[in-house]
Amino acid sequence: MKCPQQEFIEHYIQGKLEPETLREFEAHLHACKDCQTIVAEARENEKVLVELRTYESQRDSLRRTSSEPPEPGKKEIATVDQAQTLLGQRYRVIRKIGEGAAGHVFQVADTVLDRLVAVKFLRKIISTDDTNSKRWHEARLMSQLNHPGVAQVFEIGEIEEQRFIVMEWVDGLPLTDAWKDLPLQQRLNIYLNVLNSVSAAHARGIIHRDIKPSNILVGTDQKPKILDFGIALETQYLSGVKQNVYRGTPAYTAPEQVTQPIQIFPSTDVFALGILLYELLTDTLPFPQTDHKKLFEAIKTQHPELPSAIRQKVPISLQNICLKALEKDSQNRYSTARDLADDINRYLRGEKVWSRPSFLSDKIQQEVFYHRQKLKVWRDNELLTEKEFDRLENIYERVISPPDLSIIEARKLSFSQVCLYFGGWIVALGSFVLFYKTWENIPAFFRPLPAVAATSLMIILGNAMWNRSESRLAVGFLSTANLLVPITFLLTLAQWNILSPINNPWGIESISGMLKEMESYVIVGNVQLYVSSWCWFAFSLFFLRLTRSSIFVLFGIISFLAWLTSCYITAGMLGPIEEFDPWAPEIIAGRYLFPGIGFFVLGVILDRRKFIHFAWPLCMAGLAMIVICLSVISISDATIFGWLLRWKPGFLNDYEIRLVSLIFNGLIYLGLAGVCRSLGTRLQRTLASILNWLGPVHILGTLRILDSDGLNISGSHTIVYRILLPIASIGFVFGSVARQMKSFFFSGLAGIATAVQRFTAEYFKNFFSWPVSLIITGIIWMLVSWRVPLWRANRLLKRGK
Repeated sequence: MKCPQQEFIEHYIQGKLEPETLREFEAHLHACKDCQTIVAEARENEKVLVELRTYESQRDSLRRTSSEPPEPGKKEIATVDQAQTLLGQRYRVIRKIGEGAAGHVFQVADTVLDRLVAVKFLRKIISTDDTNSKRWHEARLMSQLNHPGVAQVFEIGEIEEQRFIVMEWVDGLPLTDAWKDLPLQQRLNIYLNVLNSVSAAHARGIIHRDIKPSNILVGTDQKPKILDFGIALETQYLSGVKQNVYRGTPAYTAPEQVTQPIQIFPSTDVFALGILLYELLTDTLPFPQTDHKKLFEAIKTQHPELPSAIRQKVPISLQNICLKALEKDSQNRYSTARDLADDINRYLRGEKVWSRPSFLSDKIQQEVFYHRQKLKVWRDNELLTEKEFDRLENIYERVISPPDLSIIEARKLSFSQVCLYFGGWIVALGSFVLFYKTWENIPAFFRPLPAVAATSLMIILGNAMWNRSESRLAVGFLSTANLLVPITFLLTLAQWNILSPINNPWGIESISGMLKEMESYVIVGNVQLYVSSWCWFAFSLFFLRLTRSSIFVLFGIISFLAWLTSCYITAGMLGPIEEFDPWAPEIIAGRYLFPGIGFFVLGVILDRRKFIHFAWPLCMAGLAMIVICLSVISISDATIFGWLLRWKPGFLNDYEIRLVSLIFNGLIYLGLAGVCRSLGTRLQRTLASILNWLGPVHILGTLRILDSDGLNISGSHTIVYRILLPIASIGFVFGSVARQMKSFFFSGLAGIATAVQRFTAEYFKNFFSWPVSLIITGIIWMLVSWRVPLWRANRLLKRGK
């Protein structure tokens, strides 16, 4: 069987084929992928047609209902005279103002209360479920709200089996007409009032389902009122939404209202509110199609044109808010009108709005992916250096990665963010000041309470902000709480004499003794320090797990070191060891060298597993600890190099041993740089570049110091160091070519400069030929730079032949 025509496929979908023809086509369809694709597209188109037919048939039925005469014995109130006859003397019917699917609406004067009202006469609906709840659905929902932004219901009644609702009369214009000539700020104020009204409905579990400009009237005071809850739904009845029945206004319809199975959420109203916001920004509809079939298809599959492409002065933050409200997937939209209003308020306060529409993010990620592929090609063809490649990769990674919630990695600082962390820092300093005095005029019970109250408040506010999805504010408050935790615990334990050093003299050494010698106002003991630092570490891990923010990795590192210090003090591991004094720098450095190595290794492991936000604080902290500890050890009596030379005492004096230990450290840094570079990640290459600066500086700088006068170094050793300096410097200069390391190049140039100065001062200060020979040597090298490439090119050409 050949591939059939489109008409044949439509008959197949509609079930119009004969059984024999059907079996033959299905056998062909099983083997033909082209026909499978065509049939799938046709089925999707058929769904749209079904939805369109459902909408049009319902619309036609409503028209027939309004035009057909009422049932015998049943009156339909369609004219002013009919309404006046039914309502009697209390109400004076002024004019008919409209009609809809639910009934006819009249402007009426209440002669008793001397006010204008709107009276809606409801059409008789034949239903098997004609309970009071169903019959008075709209009135009941509107009366439940009792919100200034929703038209009030004054009365419901039934005369001669004709139901009617007496409502507040709203003398105003439809929303889009009301703000037509207003500036953006005033439009947003009106729009925010609409959002507040819809938020009140959502808070009561009511979904409007028909938000549009004609259902929102704005008075002369610019206060909007929402009308017509005729097709509104309560969230408790969402499972009973009728399928294959369209309810709503096409231009303000959400995708889930025209997609089988029909599902309704509070975010369905958000989509309509997003359309209103689009009109607010552009004065046009996001989906301007007039044909219903094309309109529904566009709502489900097409993204609207960017508002900034229609109006150049549209703020990007408002554009992002609008497009997020118009997400196709209801899960990606704001979940309620309140969430949408929160972002609008952030914009009005001048705060950074972080909402991003997913389709823009997807488009950016796609473009970045293609560009990053090109970057790799450019690097492989040596159009980009490794450093340039890493720099661009880092930029793209920050663009597409979820932004870190703390201020540490913020791509842009906002005034509110600075105020948040500035205030948190002041709170922490204020709590720390409580250590500076005994506060004897204050009862001991109350002394730590300001810090306790501040910590509790920060945790409560941080948790509340996190639950409200105010992630950045939450991290700011929780960061402050994390700073306050050790201060609060130490103050509380010390002032209330809990686990005091007198009753709990735990450990070989005592931190309380040191504090007494320092004449500290607040004395804490080993146990108190241990408990406080452990609680700090536990809180850091908890906040890290909650927020996944890198700032709590830093807090975790610091709190772990505080806890480790308390363990060292308690165990006496910072005390005197053999010939070393207690708390000697070399002992402290030795104790913290291995934790530094541990942090660095853990950071490398996390980096290899793509947890870059957690890896870089660990790697940087570990590297800093390694460098500081090795430097302290190298200038002490317990140098690593001195330990290696223990088999030959007296070969080097004490100054030489310490300075050569610095050279030894430089070699360690260069070796570690090679390891980092071999790991191949961007973070490790960044660390390697740092180490590639530290290595040459330690080696060349120390060689220059060893060549100084006054160190009592033997003459033969001095000559060796003096010769090694220019050799090592030249080695670094030309070694920079292999790995493209400018750190080697510039360090080498500086080393050559110091070597020339030293040689000039010692040997050639009276020889005019010395500077001349240096100039000639430099010119020769410059000429070499001109001739060598030509020589290499000719050599390659000859090989090619």
